[in-house]
Amino acid sequence: MENFNTLYNIKIPDKSIDLLGIFYNYIWLLKIIKNDIGGGLTVNNTMRYKGYVGSVEISENDTVFYGKVLGIRSLISYEGANATELIADFHGAVDDYLAMCKEDGVAPETAYKGSFNVRITPQLHEKLAICAQNQGISLNKLIEKALQAYHPIKAI
Repeated sequence: MENFNTLYNIKIPDKSIDLLGIFYNYIWLLKIIKNDIGGGLTVNNTMRYKGYVGSVEISENDTVFYGKVLGIRSLISYEGANATELIADFHGAVDDYLAMCKEDGVAPETAYKGSFNVRITPQLHEKLAICAQNQGISLNKLIEKALQAYHPIKAI
């Protein structure tokens, strides 16, 4: 298997690490990998219903719209021949999931609880921790501030 950096022709600078740039490139790479693995046309969009976020994609080969609820472990998927059918099936799938949870006496999963793991090098971890300490804030607060300042996130 080829080296990932060689396969995608990625140039990673070895001076002054830009944390926000790393996050942006990570999201960009995920989109590239998704397109490479899945093939065909991909529509990167989302829709919301009752606190759940669903993906919107299109299968060029099957000529169908499809998606799944994002941010939870349960698989809630839906599809439609057009946008109206996709939205209706998304709403129906979420409603069915919530009804099933209620019937089974189980709390529905909640997406995006506000915590996630980020794996970084020990050297970057040290630099960030020192930076946070110098500013008198927690490491979590430093990362939160950096992500809030990230311009592409503001567009979502």
